Amino acid sequence: MQHHSYTIPNSGKARNGDHLLVKDFNEEKILVALVADGVGGQPCDWKASEMACEHFLFSFQYALSDNLLDRIHDSINDTNIEILSEISEECMGMASTLSVMVWPYETDQFCWCSIGDSRIYKVDHATVNCISKDDTVSHSGKQSLTEYLGKNNLKFHISEENIEQGALILLCSDGFYTARKASMNQKLIELSRAADFEAAFHELTKNFAMLRGDDFTVVAVRKG
Repeated sequence: MQHHSYTIPNSGKARNGDHLLVKDFNEEKILVALVADGVGGQPCDWKASEMACEHFLFSFQYALSDNLLDRIHDSINDTNIEILSEISEECMGMASTLSVMVWPYETDQFCWCSIGDSRIYKVDHATVNCISKDDTVSHSGKQSLTEYLGKNNLKFHISEENIEQGALILLCSDGFYTARKASMNQKLIELSRAADFEAAFHELTKNFAMLRGDDFTVVAVRKG
């Protein structure tokens, strides 16, 4: 199992509205990967994304249930309540996307959930699939989020997916997947096959980030 991650704010922006965390729970042999994108039209995008990742991880680590799906579900709900409970005048009303991968890495299956328009991609057998679905609707040519952390009556679904030897999973914000639309699939396939995964990841993020039009965040996990 290999993983690498990268995040950078949009050019000229003082604070990154994206956040990521990757944690290996060694005793349980579980890898947790998180990407969050604070909603720019709401206050304190940087704080919302940071809280989304850090509170999820805290809640997951100290969950009472031994059932993995229950732990994820409860951690998301706890995190949403935490964001909704923000009372500072500066940050009240903040919101964030969240993409989650939880993988007991001695197994061939991982759990995932994506809320908002951050995405999860699976690259396997030279095929790139976006396994998540954006929680968005279009109004006058603009996309608006329908689900996000910081929303009352939040709706989300936790899924399970097989992961075979050599498969690549990416969690990313919209700043990543919009940066190189034309060549992204081919670049991800090349990354999944790279002999030097770390070097290939750094080369990919360097090239993609030069074309970013937003905060830019990606976590890549490869089995094998």
